[in-house]
Amino acid sequence: MILPVADIFLLLAVVILPLATILLSLALTKLPMANILLLLAIIMLPVADILLPLALTKLPMADILLLLAVVILPLATILLSLALTKLPMANILLLLAIIMLPVADILLPLAIIM
Repeated sequence: MILPVADIFLLLAVVILPLATILLSLALTKLPMANILLLLAIIMLPVADILLPLALTKLPMADILLLLAVVILPLATILLSLALTKLPMANILLLLAIIMLPVADILLPLAIIM
């Protein structure tokens, strides 16, 4: 049986992640508001990372997809943080993070459907 609390956490995470992904994409356009959007995305990602493990408490068959998403998200967050340090490899890390985030976004809805 799925706990109502887990459902709430999962829904919150599913709402926050696509928003963070959209903000990241917008931030990469180099618009005047890019820095603000990037900061918002960086704040939202760790929040989603916290909500997801909480949602894992009582879920049935979707565990594998959720666990994959939970592994991908912190990795993407770490890569994003590293990319912001302006190191020589920052562009590569940012691209990796941008690829990983949508993958996690796809896994989460799949996990909810199952």
